Amino acid sequence: MPKIALAAQGGDHDPRTDHLRPVIEYLLAQGNTPASWRGDAFSFDQGGEGHYLFTGPIDAAQLRGHFAFPASIRVYDDGSIKDSLNRVDISQERPARLFSFELAPEYAPLAESTPPSTAPPAVDSGDADELLRQIIAARQE
Repeated sequence: MPKIALAAQGGDHDPRTDHLRPVIEYLLAQGNTPASWRGDAFSFDQGGEGHYLFTGPIDAAQLRGHFAFPASIRVYDDGSIKDSLNRVDISQERPARLFSFELAPEYAPLAESTPPSTAPPAVDSGDADELLRQIIAARQE
């Protein structure tokens, strides 16, 4: 089966995103669902970048086998699609990540084992370093 050739830009309706509509329709037909609060539409951030998010994974090999992408559109191994000319992308929604100062629930017992102090220590007792070593060791297991 011949590949579907994609244009580098869309038509008159939306020149930045219309050319990617066949890819979106293909992913929707595969059972993937939009993850954006806008539903089946691109969301644009403050910098003007357009993002279309899906809830499920995107198979890069399947996309490469079905579509012929122009040089300005890159398909990465994780399935994300970046259109550098039009500043839009299609990807799987990533789960929210904790800030570095937040502990994941499985590390809460480690934090609870260090009793809180009512006054800051005059000299670092090393408790924070020990806690960090325990967390790193637990993640490597």
